[in-house]
Amino acid sequence: LLGAMLNEYIDEQVRSIQKQFLCCVSIKNISWNNFFAYATWNRQQVLIANTVDLDIVKRYPIKISYQVAFLKYLIDRLERLEDTEINDCIYDALGQLVSLTDAGKCYKHYYFNFNGKNKVIILEEALSIISEGTTGLCSWQASLALSEWCLRNRELFKNKTVLELGAGVGLTGLVISLNCDPKTYYFTDCHSVVLETLCKNIRLNFRNNFDSKLNSDISASELLLKINVENLCVNVVNLPWESVKTQTDK
Repeated sequence: LLGAMLNEYIDEQVRSIQKQFLCCVSIKNISWNNFFAYATWNRQQVLIANTVDLDIVKRYPIKISYQVAFLKYLIDRLERLEDTEINDCIYDALGQLVSLTDAGKCYKHYYFNFNGKNKVIILEEALSIISEGTTGLCSWQASLALSEWCLRNRELFKNKTVLELGAGVGLTGLVISLNCDPKTYYFTDCHSVVLETLCKNIRLNFRNNFDSKLNSDISASELLLKINVENLCVNVVNLPWESVKTQTDK
């Protein structure tokens, strides 16, 4: 996990906005927690440094159009305040972003508190909700809610073997694997591009100290990725639903 790429010493008000920004909460739904009541020059700079200017966002960029919308909303709200000067860093950030375009992929960053430490799970996702004929290339609010439930009930997964059907881009499985101490975790899906993205996300979030085997031929293999790290075994399995039904019928 790339927790070191976040500033651990910002106040909770900015932290809350940062958390929502990193996973692309709809601009209209962001809870600003009275930020605009104390939007001093310095606090504006702190907010920008911990959102669009974060190293993790530069390295694994979230959707450019979302970042632009975030900054435009911020400017609009600040312009309505009396006796509040807008920090130049906001305009500088906006100027840099409007010259860019979204590539074929983007990232979201889900912020969690794991055992008292602030960590981020990074997910590569598609730009559109429906891409490559599937909705499995984006993370969903239900997956985040399930992930948070798993963290509150982590003892249920300790030393267990877990099979996830339809793992998508991997949010829930990564949360369980990285913080709930299962013995073995099976991520499964049946869409080739989803499985390819899932393997990328798992390797991205298990960056150090693991042994892995990767089978790049998705069409010809069931077990695509196997990672062993400490007492955990993580597997990615191509599990076509029609094959399961056929075997069951037999």
